Amino acid sequence: MGNNKVKIGKLKLICHRKYSDVYEEFLDNKTYCLKVRRPSPNLAMKSIVESYKNYFNLKNRKGLVKVYDFWLKENTAYIRMEYLKDYISLVDWLKKNNNIERQKEVIIKILEIFFIMIKEGFIYLDYGYGNYMINKELKIKVIDLDILVKDRTQRLHWLGIGFLALLNNIK
Repeated sequence: MGNNKVKIGKLKLICHRKYSDVYEEFLDNKTYCLKVRRPSPNLAMKSIVESYKNYFNLKNRKGLVKVYDFWLKENTAYIRMEYLKDYISLVDWLKKNNNIERQKEVIIKILEIFFIMIKEGFIYLDYGYGNYMINKELKIKVIDLDILVKDRTQRLHWLGIGFLALLNNIK
């Protein structure tokens, strides 16, 4: 972690966003996922670095994408993760699956992942559907770990803001 002289393999763009790009990376006869995270006004690079340090401090990473390496170079974060072959985004899965019982099963699995992190004193704060991948066996992986916090006070603060935001959307 934190190695500025890391070799980058051959890249194929998977997804382009305003502040990040995600690539399929081919390196040393292996396939990885490489996320390149640029600075944004909403999330300081210092917070992203802290989030990945928190990831490496987790004892139980069940349900989280494997992160193999993380480094900063010229105020840009590089995150090398496992490539999730045969997974689709939860957004795409929900479009194809309107069975309420299966959807409940998926929600329970996501909550179990959150509970594992909370039990270790961490909380994941980026709840968007696009941050989860799912396969045919309903195995879930959280893929965007840019906001994984440890501080209990901060956790309660963000949970409070999230709850107020939900209440604000109720008409």
